[in-house]
Amino acid sequence: MYIRKEDINRDLLLGALDEMKFWGRIVFEHLKFHRQAVDPGNERAFRAIDRYEAQVEKFYNAYIFPVPKSTPNQTLFYLTEQTLNVVIPARNFKSFLNKEIAACRLLSLIDPDLAEHLIRETDYFIGQVRYSRGEPTPTRAVLGMPDGARRALTVPRRILPRLNSNMLFTSTVENIMFFSRIHGEHARHVTLVTRPKLQEDIRLQAEEFEKLMFDNIEKAEKVEDTGTGFDELVDDSLNLAIQFRDFSFTVNIALHECAVPTGRVNAWPLLADHIAREAQYFVDVMNRISGKSPTPPPDTPYYPYII
Repeated sequence: MYIRKEDINRDLLLGALDEMKFWGRIVFEHLKFHRQAVDPGNERAFRAIDRYEAQVEKFYNAYIFPVPKSTPNQTLFYLTEQTLNVVIPARNFKSFLNKEIAACRLLSLIDPDLAEHLIRETDYFIGQVRYSRGEPTPTRAVLGMPDGARRALTVPRRILPRLNSNMLFTSTVENIMFFSRIHGEHARHVTLVTRPKLQEDIRLQAEEFEKLMFDNIEKAEKVEDTGTGFDELVDDSLNLAIQFRDFSFTVNIALHECAVPTGRVNAWPLLADHIAREAQYFVDVMNRISGKSPTPPPDTPYYPYII
């Protein structure tokens, strides 16, 4: 596809690049989790998932991660198209895996609810890239948000401070609903992988965060319905995001340093790092909405080769 240079919005393309650098990694890590979760006796499933994972990771490392912000508009626009061409088949494959898991045709440590969570995150990313290209975005139903028939804005983070007041209101509410659910589900997963009695402190904290996140969705719905309480919602959501980020990083560090009771939880260390980076992402989104300076990428010493 060729678009005239004068018709391309550079801020949108740079916003898309930011999201591709963040979410591209998230997408191939999802496939790593699927790959490691299938029954070891099912070599065929392992190899099929491995092919998709390797394809996305190779594309990311070759074409997304090294791209500088000085890249010309036309090249960035073409990269968004290439990215969709790689990510959408991976997303559809995740959907296939979920159907197989739900029907018990594929035995996996990942349950259907978690598999669906991974799909929604990918759909959110696809929506951001499509928004930057002026293409239709996913509906709220696809992203697991209330008022499902409406198309979600899925605005790249970089663009949030530039939105008019009406669009910022809607985008803020959507981000809070989406990421509150995502992190509520992350917290729920932590409660499931901590070991009974031995790691009760972590489990109870995660259980409380799950409740707070889902309560926050209800607050966001009420603000959207009434048009009141917006500033309070933003402040409360930012504080909640920071608290969950700090909890996630504490657990991540403890897990990598074998500092939790027994040294391990029943999950991969990469998953703890993955959740911590997404928690930082939510903080970054809320900082931008609040008019604060963008938060730099978190320090992830355990997997430092990719932002």
